[in-house]
Amino acid sequence: MAPAANGDTIEISGAGTLNASSRSITAAGAFTHKNSTGEILETGIWTTSELLSFKSYGIAPGALLRQKQKFKT
Repeated sequence: MAPAANGDTIEISGAGTLNASSRSITAAGAFTHKNSTGEILETGIWTTSELLSFKSYGIAPGALLRQKQKFKT
């Protein structure tokens, strides 16, 4: 979710594949635009058309848990 200065929010979800080295991406998802009182103003779907840039901020929270990795004590 991303808030705007006026209190509106945009909620975005989706999934896809990304290859930073070949600069390719395939993804799609949904979005919901709400005003400051939570009223839905707009909904829709989004798709990718190209990868312009990518900056990694590390592994996603819980990614290791989804792969059933175990941590040593």
